[in-house]
Amino acid sequence: MRVTAWTPANPDTVAQAILDGLGNLPITVTPVPRNCEPLSVEFSPPSRTVTSGDIATFEEWISVPNDDTLCGEVHCTVEFRSDEGQVIGTQEVWITILDVTEPELTCPPDIRVCNDRGLCSAVVEFAPEVSDNCSASNAIEVTCEPPSGSTFPVGRTTVTCTATDESGNQTQCSFDVTVVDCEPAVVACRETVNPHGKNVPPAGSTTLPGPKGGQNEDGFYELLALFDNCDNVEDIDLFVIDSGSGVVFGPFSTGDKIKYTEAPGGKPKIKKMGSSNGQAGAIAAHITGKGDAQVFGVDSSGNASEPEDCLVPPFPK
Repeated sequence: MRVTAWTPANPDTVAQAILDGLGNLPITVTPVPRNCEPLSVEFSPPSRTVTSGDIATFEEWISVPNDDTLCGEVHCTVEFRSDEGQVIGTQEVWITILDVTEPELTCPPDIRVCNDRGLCSAVVEFAPEVSDNCSASNAIEVTCEPPSGSTFPVGRTTVTCTATDESGNQTQCSFDVTVVDCEPAVVACRETVNPHGKNVPPAGSTTLPGPKGGQNEDGFYELLALFDNCDNVEDIDLFVIDSGSGVVFGPFSTGDKIKYTEAPGGKPKIKKMGSSNGQAGAIAAHITGKGDAQVFGVDSSGNASEPEDCLVPPFPK
């Protein structure tokens, strides 16, 4: 009879032998990018086989697309997986994409306005439009010179606006503000003295109430430019209209004195009155017309005032 003796193994020795065997097993490690858009993440080699417990080394390239609309911080996770797809490690990647794009700034079209009443200027308001790929519109600083709400003089003024985003990128645009003088001068005709007299002729109807009030029997008038919002009154051209024929005489300057005679059946005409050395030389012209005289002024911008009546006998029917 044959007898075989069996001696049980030491448990600690067996466990160590199993661990040693597992540590020598090969493992393939593959990096897998997760939620990395818009980044492009590539590895070399695409995977690597190492002995379990060793370090798997990869070269990693991260590319950012050439897209001006991208900016800010992008988060990316890379999972390192075994042959069975088990995640055995992760890498967290943060990429900051700098904003190097200028904001978009749109100026209003050229502005053309009339002067504010009585002034040789106008207050003009405007609002450029701005947008940016990274900064909110309310976070973009927009400055204009001159600024909106400024008082612009008559003429053309160029406005330049600058937009600066949160990254310090700037862009500019320009437009013109043209203020046009749309307001005529204020003019008048006033009775004046006959050059051979010392006082305004006592034309009776000028002092009496009723429909004939203001009629100047002698026809001597001083032409006056009283006010203009932009020009000196000395620069206003004054003209006299024959209301009966529409013929226009002039130009005259403020302070010029004329004699006007209404001759309904005559021909409108103008002539010098007397000698320049005599008293009559104080009168710039003697005008004869088919109707009453009317005076209007034209300023340097071409604005013509409404005609003012300068009545002479006979009284208009």
